[in-house]
Amino acid sequence: MFAITGAGPGGITLAITGGTGSYRTAPGFIHAVNTCDTGTQLTVHLLRGAGAGVV
Repeated sequence: MFAITGAGPGGITLAITGGTGSYRTAPGFIHAVNTCDTGTQLTVHLLRGAGAGVV
């Protein structure tokens, strides 16, 4: 869970560095853009075939 407060205009990008189980090394990022005073659009990008064990 996370909260973005006072981000202002534009967006923010947050890293995904892993999860649990089979996804423990899953890389990617989340891009968040404020759509209005009370709304945020989140776009999740997961990279297939990448991770700590992949060369």
